[in-house]
Amino acid sequence: MAEPLNSQDTCTQEDSLAIRIGIVIIFDAIFPIPDSRFPTPDSRFPTPFRPPTLA
Repeated sequence: MAEPLNSQDTCTQEDSLAIRIGIVIIFDAIFPIPDSRFPTPDSRFPTPFRPPTLA
């Protein structure tokens, strides 16, 4: 019978962090948060002119 794996031997702290970051990136791609919910300090002051962007 195979020996059970010990998570301390198979998953390092860096691996755990990478997995968590990957989950956050995937979750953010599925459920994006609008910028208006978390405004930046500069968003309180509207810009007088914003050049159009070419999409």
